[in-house]
Amino acid sequence: MLPTQDYDLTEKLNYSELREESIKYQGFAAHLQIQDTGFELIERIKSILPSTAKSLILTNFNKPNVKGIYYIVKFSEDRIEMLEVNKTFRTNIKLISSSREIFLNGQKMGLSYLIEFSKRMREIIADLKSDLCFVFEESY
Repeated sequence: MLPTQDYDLTEKLNYSELREESIKYQGFAAHLQIQDTGFELIERIKSILPSTAKSLILTNFNKPNVKGIYYIVKFSEDRIEMLEVNKTFRTNIKLISSSREIFLNGQKMGLSYLIEFSKRMREIIADLKSDLCFVFEESY
């Protein structure tokens, strides 16, 4: 289960509206292109998200054998929000598709930061392919 603390995602998660769907999305992950940027991932996620779901959430919280960094990634219609935490740091990243902006801990970053963010998204997609994270659909 996801942690119950508020982790600064734009909207607080409604845990009663989450449904675990990891197996369903592992097949989808197998077809993602390795060079996809965050903006392209938003479009791909939107194309497969059921009409009853407002977002897709990936997390490695409560997965065995996590090596140091925990994450929650929320894919919504227009954005990706990611929180990463470990014993010494906490990082919030928000990518907004409509304005093509990326924020790190509330500060606007240049689009060059998108390269690093996209690299991290590919690592998380690899986790999904390897069953190292959970996937939840958040319904309306």
